Amino acid sequence: MKFYGLKVNDLEESIIASGLPMRERDYTHEEWDKEVRMLQAYLDYYNDKEKEYFIEMVKIHTKDTKYNANTLRKTVLHMKRAMNLGGALSGTGHDCMLKGINVSVNIKADQSFWLQWERYHHQDTVSSMSTMHCILIFNLNEGLFSEYVDPRVISILEEKIAAYNNDPTPENFHRVIHNIPEGIELTRRVTTNYLQLKTMYHQRKSHKMFSWNKDFIRLCDELSYFYELIGVDRGI
Repeated sequence: MKFYGLKVNDLEESIIASGLPMRERDYTHEEWDKEVRMLQAYLDYYNDKEKEYFIEMVKIHTKDTKYNANTLRKTVLHMKRAMNLGGALSGTGHDCMLKGINVSVNIKADQSFWLQWERYHHQDTVSSMSTMHCILIFNLNEGLFSEYVDPRVISILEEKIAAYNNDPTPENFHRVIHNIPEGIELTRRVTTNYLQLKTMYHQRKSHKMFSWNKDFIRLCDELSYFYELIGVDRGI
């Protein structure tokens, strides 16, 4: 599995919104925008510079901790609350803040990966490459299949395509479709969220397929504050 075009949205907004249940007064539009910009600035800075130091600061925070700036104190409080809630036991509902952190990404993977990906509810396909539209015109020798596909299988598919081109009947088209190996790798742009990815991570990190236990974990590694917000040490 390979991926690119990764984008995370509403990270700061969801972290701040996790505090709404205990808030006595609503934000004004101006207050909300200012809070989002403040949190984004700090998270971006520490994500690039001193992330481990920042997370340790969050973990050891107490009500008596002193800070150089009130904005830093507010950032630590937001993050501590979000980490406590996001790391809650799945199914308790306390980690629902994570579903507001949206993820979009292009994933190129074989059909065994996509079959397992689709058993999860909170994910959707924006658009994808299509065998129905393009199997007859794909260049079968340009990285269309995983390294584990036997070349003999590809030769059979080439024979079925040639037979269809010579006699384009519905039956011959079905012979093409039904002889496409599971190792064909097609790209989809998908959308999901941190809450769904938390479930995927815990269920798939030790899966026997490399596409999950290696490649999917690499995707998780690139998500901003993902491990911190789901309550696990990075890569564990």
